[in-house]
Parts: sequence; structure tokens; C-alpha cells
Amino acid sequence: SLSKTASENAKAVAEAVAVRLADKSAKEEDKVKYVWLLGQAKQDSSVPLMLDIFKTSNPTSWLHNVTSRVLVEIGGDEVGAVFLDNYRKNKAKMGENRKFDAMQELAMLQYAPAVKDAEEFLKIDPERYYWQVYFIFGLFDDLAVPMLCEKLNDSDALVRTNALGAIRFLMPESKD
Repeated sequence: SLSKTASENAKAVAEAVAVRLADKSAKEEDKVKYVWLLGQAKQDSSVPLMLDIFKTSNPTSWLHNVTSRVLVEIGGDEVGAVFLDNYRKNKAKMGENRKFDAMQELAMLQYAPAVKDAEEFLKIDPERYYWQVYFIFGLFDDLAVPMLCEKLNDSDALVRTNALGAIRFLMPESKD
């Protein structure tokens, strides 16, 4: 399969695809395919090129979304730093769903500096979006526990309730 070939010949694939992505005349649909291939190759050397695409592509485009997902799969602090910076700069313009998606990506990266920014999701109405708290803090996993424990003493009952729910979600199941 193409995916297997890309992972077995990762460095060669990454180099060849990088040349094609740098071509300014390449169509966006072709760039999406190239980014996907880079994701299959999972080469750290591809991260700067993909971060450039992430920063310069239309945030609602397919190219941006695929690039974002591939970067999350590759991971790393450089990716986390760019994603967190993007989140902070653009969260006021993001709708509820996009804001959740962006924080979920940071949680998937387990980028520790983003835990503080995730606090705002503790203010979510549990009757409407309780699952967002579980997804985000579940993905942050142990990184979120100190902040969640601190929030058990918050003056806002909603924050306390959501923090407790997230901690319960993170607790290992009983072996009884």
C-alpha cells in the first residue's frame, strides 16, 4: 500500500514530497495529498514545512485541517508551541466547535503549557457539552491532574463540578 511504502521509505518520500509542496503552482488538492504522504512518512524534518502550511493556509480549508492532523500525529514541542500560539491569537474569533477542536489537538499533543488555557473548558455547561471536558482533560491525562485538583477549591460551583467529573474520568477503574 502507499501508506506502507511511505513509512518504509520515509526519508526519501519526505524529501520528494517537500519539493512538490514547495512548488507554488501546485493545486491545493495535490498539496493535501502531499501533506498526507508526509504524515505517513512521519519525519521530524517535515515539521517546519508543515508548520509553514499550517500558518499560511486558510483555517477553514481542507489543506489546513489535514496539515493540522498530520502535525498532531508527528507531535513535538515545536508543534505544540505553534498550535498554542495560534489558539491564543485566534480563540476570540473561533466558534465553540473550532475552539474545542483546537484545544483537543493541544491535548492530543499533551503539550503541558496548554493545560492552563484548557481551564476555560471547566466553565462549560455540563448539560450541554459535558463530553468536551472529558475529551480534553482525558487526552491531557496526568498533566491535567494538578490543575484539576486545584480547581476543586474554585469559587465557581460549575468549575468545581467539571473538575471533579474530569478527575473521576481520569481515575483508574477499580480492580474489584
